[in-house]
Amino acid sequence: MKNLKTILLSVFGMMAIAISFTSCNTDSTDYSIDYQTQKQYQSTMANMYSGKMRVYYADAQKQQYVKYDSVQTRWTVRTDSTLTVSDFPVSVLDSCINLNTPYAGSNNQEVQKLRSLKEAIGKLDTKLDLKCYYYVPTTSFVTSSAISFFVNPIYFKQTLEYDGGKHDVYFVFLTNNFGGNYNYTTRTFEFNMYLNSITFDKAPVDFNNQVSKQFFRNLLFTCLSK
Repeated sequence: MKNLKTILLSVFGMMAIAISFTSCNTDSTDYSIDYQTQKQYQSTMANMYSGKMRVYYADAQKQQYVKYDSVQTRWTVRTDSTLTVSDFPVSVLDSCINLNTPYAGSNNQEVQKLRSLKEAIGKLDTKLDLKCYYYVPTTSFVTSSAISFFVNPIYFKQTLEYDGGKHDVYFVFLTNNFGGNYNYTTRTFEFNMYLNSITFDKAPVDFNNQVSKQFFRNLLFTCLSK
């Protein structure tokens, strides 16, 4: 098991430095990025990558993230601000439903519904192309050795049969909080994604979770190219 600080250290080290520098700097330097500069950074990073995606679930009680799966994957970074993770295994998302809690002992209607949902997700053999948008917020996120950026995965829908019927289930990732690094020297590309919530039968309009917090745990995905 690893704590969150350890997991995110390599990806967000440069980003943290950039944010700190920007917030503490009192001069009049303009760190904004124009369109051409953004495209220049994206052209540098654009490529097809392959590597390992590690999946962690949040253990709120121990304040740790626990690795429970890892898969070989690949992703494509383009100059149009898109990043696409190929063959994303939807079944790994079943771990966001946590029924190993004292609250699940009551076996009430919600617990029965979530148990059925968890089973339906785990049985999926669907592998989809997970589309994300990425961008460099300011020039302070760029150093002589690396480019840091934010990654915003787009929520996606799966139609599942559980709890006596078919339902549209939307998986929603947190945006403008997680991202990664591109290293100029090694040309390695690493980034994180964070499953934040689930909604049912209606497209999400925000990040509100329709699964009670005692039965939901966030999932962290870390991808690192070879």
